[in-house]
Amino acid sequence: MRGTVLNRKEEQRVKFIIFWNSHFFKKDHAQLLRFTFQPILENAIRHGLIRSKPLHLLVCAEAEGSSLAIRISNDGRPIAPDKLEEMRKACADPAQWSSGSVGLRNLIKRLTLHYAGRYSLGMNSDEEKTEFQLTIPLERGETP
Repeated sequence: MRGTVLNRKEEQRVKFIIFWNSHFFKKDHAQLLRFTFQPILENAIRHGLIRSKPLHLLVCAEAEGSSLAIRISNDGRPIAPDKLEEMRKACADPAQWSSGSVGLRNLIKRLTLHYAGRYSLGMNSDEEKTEFQLTIPLERGETP
């Protein structure tokens, strides 16, 4: 997988499902940073893809009160419990980040700079699915 996230054989085994609530686009809006999903989706493919089965990636976003809740999940290989705990601690305090996960570390830095503590990023992983939950402020009114 050098240089690209997917090669030809892998492309056929990854299925994307994207769900955006259309009501959200008509009355609400949120400022979403570019490449917010990229490191999460790339890591899901790179670390979650199992040779014997397709990988399903779900991106879902909907308004929840004054926030936009975004869930990115996959049914691939789970994150090891010790690695998951390390990632959770690093999300809470980016200064604690060890080597690796450069894309996710950079995403957290960008979220922190842009939203100044008005966001949350959570993650869970078990044998059935791995899920990242991102919540950002939502503005009500006319879409710009």
